[in-house]
Amino acid sequence: VREILGGVFEGCSKLSNVYWNAKKASNDAGDGYFYYIFNNLASQIKLFEIGENVETLPVAICENMINLKALTIPASIKSLDYHSFYNCSGLQHINAEAEKAPTIGYETFDGVPVNTPIYIPCGSKKSYTSKWSYFKNIVEPDPDYSIAVYSSDLNQGTAKIDQPNTCSNDEAVISATSKKGYIFKEWGDGNTENPRSVMVTSNLTFIAYFEE
Repeated sequence: VREILGGVFEGCSKLSNVYWNAKKASNDAGDGYFYYIFNNLASQIKLFEIGENVETLPVAICENMINLKALTIPASIKSLDYHSFYNCSGLQHINAEAEKAPTIGYETFDGVPVNTPIYIPCGSKKSYTSKWSYFKNIVEPDPDYSIAVYSSDLNQGTAKIDQPNTCSNDEAVISATSKKGYIFKEWGDGNTENPRSVMVTSNLTFIAYFEE
């Protein structure tokens, strides 16, 4: 399908699930206008699945699909046009599979809650934070391993993670801060660096020790 006109699904009163696999279908009506594909049916659609070879979506294709709860945007999508998901106010999470965030057009996601979690590939946060700044909850996968730090005695000092490891960077930075009358002595493994950089290639725990 290369071109699709308005009203093509008119009368499909039981339509609730859509699988869209047209690679570059257009709904251009000329002179800056476009056809609404689903129009009055939008609010009854509960599932909109995009095929893995789709490169572009028609303008405003999912506008007013208020009952969509989840959406996956495959890696093949390079850009999203005007009003693609405008007023999809029921979206609870979006999976974006491209490592580089697709460019978005005018009001592509307006009406979608700004705190909707956007789940992205590892190492992609900078791209999505820049291009999809409308959203405030962009989530990378958790790292493979975790790090924890503790103080041996909170009356003597505290310990914290200054820079956590991420799914794309194993390095973490930890530090200890002594309280009045005490100084930092060492970490539990005998290392005296403070702050300290560590590579988190397994689950790690560090305890900070202090002395008078």
